[in-house]
This record gives sequence, structure tokens and C-alpha cells, in this order.
Amino acid sequence: MTVCAIHQPNFVPWLGYFLKIALCDKFVYLDNVQFSKGSYTNRVRIIDGHGRIVWLTVPVEKRGLSAALIKDVRIAKKSIFFDHLMEKISEYYRKAKHKNQLFDLLEESYGRGASGISDLNISIIENICTRLGLGTTRLKASEFSGLPNDSTKRLTQICANIGCDSYITGSGGASYLRREEFELAGISLMECRFSEPIFTREDSNVDGGLSVIERIANTGFEGLREALDEAIESSRMLPLK
Repeated sequence: MTVCAIHQPNFVPWLGYFLKIALCDKFVYLDNVQFSKGSYTNRVRIIDGHGRIVWLTVPVEKRGLSAALIKDVRIAKKSIFFDHLMEKISEYYRKAKHKNQLFDLLEESYGRGASGISDLNISIIENICTRLGLGTTRLKASEFSGLPNDSTKRLTQICANIGCDSYITGSGGASYLRREEFELAGISLMECRFSEPIFTREDSNVDGGLSVIERIANTGFEGLREALDEAIESSRMLPLK
């Protein structure tokens, strides 16, 4: 059995994103679908300097945005964006024990010259995967030509192109995936369930689904790896119902 997962390239995503990568043989960044305003593609939840959960957002150019694919969305005000981002991160995490690991990650990722949101997000995710020692094969959907426009058929075709016969989805997969298409393609649909390890801060009540920015700044990549290992141990792969 060869397992794959497919997901939009999100901005510094939560722990569950990296769990998907860790549990599969091949992971595909779904960068050739329409950008969704207000999604996790260009924003994420973190905790500010006052212990409040806030959104950290990457501004994107609005011209043509309504029909733009993720891979074509440009970062707005690119010349000043990163300085503003780092000022905010520095303010929020000035007391965090491992803040320098976070700063180094962001500077290294942005330093590769990303001008689009997809390039930036993938650069950050790739650098995190390297630091976590994740050897999963990772590809971009835009590398494949002739993919169907239909969302479910697009996924099954990607699975076929990379030789996978099992597909991991999250708990929401049942609401939008047409299972009969996967059955016709001979691909098993598996739902990943897990318990996110508890993460606490003295100044706030931390709920699930926050960006890994929190864990990196406060526990370092060693702590993030430990949390990922706990998530892997608690995870269950069940047939999607």
C-alpha cells in the first residue's frame, strides 16, 4: 500500500498538517486550485503578546484575485511585508525561549526570494520538514499536466499519477469527497483522527489548531518533534464513512 495526502500549501500551518505529511509516503501541495479569500492559505492563528488569539496575515495583491490559482497569487507590498511580519513576530515572542529558532526559520524561508504566497508557504513548510527529519516525498500538483477541473477527479488523478492506492483525508473529507470516484479508481479513502498534544502558556489558554509558530517559539523544533511523535502515536487511520 502506498499512501498519499494532498493539501493546499498553507501559511505556517498547525501540527495536524505535519502529521499528514509524516503519515504518508507521498505528499502533494495542491497549488493549482483557486485561492480562497479568508482561508489558511495566507493567514493563521497565533497568540499575541497579551495572551490573545489573533490572526497573522500575509497581504496579497487583489487584482485578479477572485479567479487566481494559489500558485499565481502574489504577496502585496513585498518590499515591506517581511519587515512588518518580523516586527510583529518579534513583539509577540520577545520572551519566548526559542524565538531565535523561529526567526531563523522565517528569515531562511523568505530569503529564497519568494514573491508568491505559494512559494513562501512551501518554502516554510519544507524548512520545517527538514528540521523535523520528515523524509516523505513531496511534490506540487502544478507539476502535473491535464488534471481534471472536477475537484474529486483531480485528487484521484493525482493519486494515480504518483502511484498511490490510499488517500488520507481529515475529518471534513466526508462532506466534499465523492467516495464512488475513489472506489472506481481503486483508491482507499482513510480518515486520520488524532489527539493534538496539549500545549500551555503561562499567559493564555491555548486551544487546538494554532500555527506551529507557537510550539517553535516556545519549545523549539525539538519540542515540536516531540509533539508530532505524540500525535503520530495517538493517530488512527479509519475508513472514511
